[in-house]
Amino acid sequence: MVFHPRNFSRRTHAMSQQLPTGRSASDWALFALLTLFWAGAYALTRVAVDKGNPDAGLPVGWVLPGRLTIGAALLWIVMLARGQKLPSFRDKPRWIAIIGMGLAGSVFPFFLITTAQETVNSSLAALYTAAVPIFVVSGATFLFADERMTRGTAVGVLAGFAGVAVLFGPDAMKGLGNASVVAQLLLILATMNYAAASLMARGAPK
Repeated sequence: MVFHPRNFSRRTHAMSQQLPTGRSASDWALFALLTLFWAGAYALTRVAVDKGNPDAGLPVGWVLPGRLTIGAALLWIVMLARGQKLPSFRDKPRWIAIIGMGLAGSVFPFFLITTAQETVNSSLAALYTAAVPIFVVSGATFLFADERMTRGTAVGVLAGFAGVAVLFGPDAMKGLGNASVVAQLLLILATMNYAAASLMARGAPK
């Protein structure tokens, strides 16, 4: 089986059509695990670049390649375990899509978020990146003819963002007013990169 960038988006769509309304205990367990990994990344990044303790904090130039190397190694193991392989180097459209999604979905946002978290707390970083669905839904509406923003979609996205704001609470709201403009711009750019990666996956060659 050859890996290609649309595998994830197609399988996710198929699952959304096949899964029943109810969710099993294993579904919720996987969701909780995903949430733990996703949210934990911000706290661990803040610890890694801790400027309050120069002897313990690591430079961004170390944290970024470290995250990418660990992630790539784990994905490589999963790919081999599933019997998949990378596409031929002659398949330029797929490689362009893969490289583009890798840059927009990992390299650029990891660098931007890590740099921003030298001065902002993890709650604020998580709050900004929670806006990814807003950019994805907006972009998909303009880029793809079969994607239309419905009232239900808009309400769902905004409700999810509000939920994240409530979850992280006063820390995120306080950080919003105290964080530097540059750091907040970096977080916005990171959020836009995450959204761009999702849109690339949607439009990637089959």
